[in-house]
Amino acid sequence: MTIEIWCEQNDKKCNILSTDKDIKNYNNNKYFIIHQDYNKYLDRKLREYGEFHAERTMRMEKLIENERENLRDEILNWTRENLRDKETYISDFNQKILQIKLNKISADFDDYNIVGIDDYTIYVEAKPVINYSVEIELEEFHSASFDKETETWNRFTTKKKKKINQQETIIWDLYADTPQNNQELNELGIDDINRGMKLKITIGNNVYTK
Repeated sequence: MTIEIWCEQNDKKCNILSTDKDIKNYNNNKYFIIHQDYNKYLDRKLREYGEFHAERTMRMEKLIENERENLRDEILNWTRENLRDKETYISDFNQKILQIKLNKISADFDDYNIVGIDDYTIYVEAKPVINYSVEIELEEFHSASFDKETETWNRFTTKKKKKINQQETIIWDLYADTPQNNQELNELGIDDINRGMKLKITIGNNVYTK
């Protein structure tokens, strides 16, 4: 028996969480309530989960609002650290990074969803958006010749600059202990930005990545 037939026979509505394109064919089905954004659906349901949890989530939102600038600064520092690291950039085998210049970096901390609540803790998944402009100075190796007189190899290289303007959304897990009383929250727990994964920026023309 399919879900559709079961709903019709029992006159029950069903919440469907799916990003499958074919599910759009059921948009007009009176028994199906279709949600394509799981996090927003979960966030909404958790906020509806009783007056006690609603009060706790309000305290969590207030804490995030109070810490917004600090959170934004932490994201900016993380982004600068990544962009200054040569390991961040994926280049061709014949390229060497000589210099990295950071032109502009910004971060927006507006999008976050409550993804879990238990008796003691509220969990939040934030999705900060970072924008950055970087200029990379590269040395590209083209060929080499062997000098018999000096018995040395001469390398032929050229230097060039490459500008990168990019926007990325990263994931950041936050949490806070929320006591079962009206005490104000004063500490926000922070997991690794982007769940411990560093930025990876492709600058080569012939780079193959999985």
